[in-house]
This record gives sequence, structure tokens and C-alpha cells, in this order.
Amino acid sequence: MAKNIFIYFDPIEPGIYYEQLANGIKELGAWAKVGQFMYYVKTDKPLDTVSSFLWSLMRPDDKLVVVSSSTNEFWSFNMAPEVLQHLQGLWLTKTEA
Repeated sequence: MAKNIFIYFDPIEPGIYYEQLANGIKELGAWAKVGQFMYYVKTDKPLDTVSSFLWSLMRPDDKLVVVSSSTNEFWSFNMAPEVLQHLQGLWLTKTEA
């Protein structure tokens, strides 16, 4: 089943590898560039596979967040622990209508 995935990355030093990352994103499936460092992708690949693949194309100082709006899950890399903990808390909190 195809998933709707949003990919946000924060390259510390954009350069030649940015094109490699953009090409990797485009290989995942139908895509749209939402912003300078944000893409939407429709793909059949599991979120952990997508996230690991993209992270392998990035530098250790970069940041990556991959969100599935289809499965309501996210993966992140190189996020500050306190930010990740806060995001996880918000993610799991139910809101009242």
C-alpha cells in the first residue's frame, strides 16, 4: 500500500551531496518539492527503509525527519534529545475535538 511521506532535512553545508540526496528522494516514488529542504513522496517502501536510505546519503551533522501521514509515525536523525523527547510527547498526545 502506498504511503504519503513528508521528508524534511537540514543540511549543515549544502553542496554537491545535496543533489545526490534530492535524486535519492526522487527515486522513492512520485514526489513533489514542497520547500527548499522539504519533499512529499508517495511510496510503497517502509518508513524505516526510506529513512535509513536517506540518512545514508547525508552527513553526520545534518538533520533528517521523515513523517508518514498514512501511518502516523516518524523517524528522525541527529535531533537534539530534548527536542526529540518533546516531539514524541506531543506526537502521542491525543487532542480533544
